[in-house]
Amino acid sequence: MRHYRQSDNDLINEYIDFVMEDLIELTGNKNLSEVENMMKSSTFWKMLKEDVEYVVHYNPRYWAEKIMKNRKGMYQYHY
Repeated sequence: MRHYRQSDNDLINEYIDFVMEDLIELTGNKNLSEVENMMKSSTFWKMLKEDVEYVVHYNPRYWAEKIMKNRKGMYQYHY
């Protein structure tokens, strides 16, 4: 895993906050722990740990929509 300077970590945390804000807007869910759990159980979180550069080259709204789409897909095929 690549190590980042504190200033880089601050920018990554700010990016995560932007994704969270967009996710709150899309879901209408203002419960931060639930929104955070949605993020952490998504491909966004896994990709963020594996390849930060790949994640941040997309805008935060892209990831919020992808998290929503993946979450809906989880329930769409539930029998």
